[in-house]
Amino acid sequence: MNKVNYYSEFGKKRQKPGIFATVLSLFIRIVPKIGPLRALKFKEPGPVAEKLYIESFDTVIVNYARALKICRSGTSNLPNINFDTGNLTTPGEYGLADKNYDLLVANLEKKDFKLLNDGLKENIIDFYAHRAAPAGSRKIMRAWVKTTEALQQLRQTKQNSLN
Repeated sequence: MNKVNYYSEFGKKRQKPGIFATVLSLFIRIVPKIGPLRALKFKEPGPVAEKLYIESFDTVIVNYARALKICRSGTSNLPNINFDTGNLTTPGEYGLADKNYDLLVANLEKKDFKLLNDGLKENIIDFYAHRAAPAGSRKIMRAWVKTTEALQQLRQTKQNSLN
């Protein structure tokens, strides 16, 4: 993207690098790129890599536009996949997913499940149907007890009409 197009799309206002970044870039430019510092040597990707990059970027734009169109139509049915691994989201498969489900349940409980709808409730209950208590420290076990208590409240909660 040339500067004219960039400026017309994003504007000229930007945050300039600080003193540390400026000194570090100067240091990297001056130091000889031999031995372990060889990794700092800039290697131009070449025309083949540039072509692959442009093709992949175009593919992303097309797929993103298609996904936005589906979302706007209101008929989207997105699969519950973990984008870090590419697999379906299942308990115990990915620790960050487990932690985020725990956080989701805790945050919903804090707001008295006012933001809960049928689809979200079903998804959470399905996720925890096959999840075992995590092994670990007392802190982890206390957090699990809080999560299971919040899940009990969630199961008893009537859904709001946020569909």
